[in-house]
Amino acid sequence: MLAGQHTFSLGRISSGNRDDVPNALHVLQQNAIKQKNESDEYKARFVASLADYRKKAAANIAFPEEANKYKVQAEGAVRDKAFDDAADFYAAALNIAPWWPVGHFNRALVLGEAGEYELARREMNYYLQLVPDAPNARAAQDKIYDWGRLDSK
Repeated sequence: MLAGQHTFSLGRISSGNRDDVPNALHVLQQNAIKQKNESDEYKARFVASLADYRKKAAANIAFPEEANKYKVQAEGAVRDKAFDDAADFYAAALNIAPWWPVGHFNRALVLGEAGEYELARREMNYYLQLVPDAPNARAAQDKIYDWGRLDSK
């Protein structure tokens, strides 16, 4: 679960409390709005990082140590097949270094393994925007198409 996401369950709604359903719907609506805003912010950070990535790549800037910590944790989670955790760790690293192409690629793969196909497609698209001439660009684009098929089920 990504930071800021909330889960809840609707238990049995008693007939004596008619406010339960509208309150639950309000919570759902607020959570959806918050997730949309977070997604928009993530996209804005990525778009801003495109030019930054090219500068950092040209200058051979070192990968930030804090982002590396999350990268290592993500890789450990992948080894443990804890794909949701791995996606969260990659997201934390990408919040620090949104210009990291391999992070977007790897996050896309673990999101796909976790069944989060829409997010996986988004991350893979970010990867392709960062490195459109990557040797694996064809395979990455094909993965996007396959996740589209799975997402429509």
